[in-house]
Amino acid sequence: MEYFAKNNRRDDFAIVCTSTLELGIDIGSVDQVIQVDATHTISSLIQRVGRSGRKDGAVSKLSLFATTPMTMLQSLVCWNLYCHKYIEPPFSIQCPYDLLAHQAISIVKSTNGIGAQRLVQALKSNFAFSHLPENEIREIVDHLVQTDIFEKIQHELIIGMEGEKIVNKRDFYSSFVREINLKVFHKSQAIGELQLNPLLEEDTNILLAARIWKIVEIDWKARKIYVVPAHDGQKPRFEGKSGAIHREICREMYRILLTDDTFEPLDPESVAVLSQLRKNYEPYRNLDFHHERPLVSTLKACYLHLFMGSRETEALQFLFQQVGVKQDINANCILTFGEDAAEITEKWSMLPELYNSLDSLLADWLLQHPEGISFSKWGYLLPLSYQVRLLREKKFDFVGAAEILEGIGLVSV
Repeated sequence: MEYFAKNNRRDDFAIVCTSTLELGIDIGSVDQVIQVDATHTISSLIQRVGRSGRKDGAVSKLSLFATTPMTMLQSLVCWNLYCHKYIEPPFSIQCPYDLLAHQAISIVKSTNGIGAQRLVQALKSNFAFSHLPENEIREIVDHLVQTDIFEKIQHELIIGMEGEKIVNKRDFYSSFVREINLKVFHKSQAIGELQLNPLLEEDTNILLAARIWKIVEIDWKARKIYVVPAHDGQKPRFEGKSGAIHREICREMYRILLTDDTFEPLDPESVAVLSQLRKNYEPYRNLDFHHERPLVSTLKACYLHLFMGSRETEALQFLFQQVGVKQDINANCILTFGEDAAEITEKWSMLPELYNSLDSLLADWLLQHPEGISFSKWGYLLPLSYQVRLLREKKFDFVGAAEILEGIGLVSV
């Protein structure tokens, strides 16, 4: 496995590849795979390596072209962890309430009418939902009746008026979520689109169409963002969403930056890049790797080098929002704040107190941002309390965030 870090005339990193190669697409058996930048999981990287060398006696080979120092480091970590026989554990859902709601609608549609108790029993007998309490299943079925997804005729449930709108769509039987984008407008002119991200906020800057814009209004229902040209000199805070990264990958990135380990797969230029990254982290080498993270202050902003997984970091971002702290994230490793280090440290100590009212905070947030459940195709069908449970299980890792708040201290440097 090779890593290439090529400088261009602006002294940053550029993709180096030929236009005839299809990146990430396997066409038969190929001699090698070209990967641009890091995969988000170790399993994805190994799967792509396996797309080459399929012939008898052939060797799998992947060449990775990094466009930034951090993506090179992340790629190196994924490969290094795999060499040490580590692959991130599968992410499983213990309470798939959204799929239960979809299955309930499917059963009612296929039977053209079924008793409520029979429906509950049919769902309970499904292996995927057998561990869910019967009263929870019944509560979701009752909610579907109240929202006119189902209509009750004497002792039977049939598809209601709102349910007809759902079952008659051609994508009813799929559970995959299509990517949702928000159209961005300046005055009446459309200038592009951004991926839906509930953490987008008004009065922040974004980079789009080679210009920096300030968000003045977000119409979540219409999926539109209204902007004006930004003239305040503030750095754009939103650069799109990336794939979820496991905490072990981020932690290993931080560990490598604080050590002098060498790695054979790196070419000489990449070795130089890694050396420069380590020089940037030289002031933090005396910190306790397991229990401390640097909080770096500059004239413009404050940076928390967190190096934790995506879901834990998103949970921390949500908690910071609740105490009025705006922040941006860079590849799940660095949080950027507008406040000074003393204020961030004070707010950090306040975050654990929010766990006492976490469900109500999430419920209020969902009422203001109903698009927050859009990661689940059928989550919007559920009662609000079950949407909150789905958020806690599938989107935010508040358990992991609590471990971070309890076990990691911020050190101002």
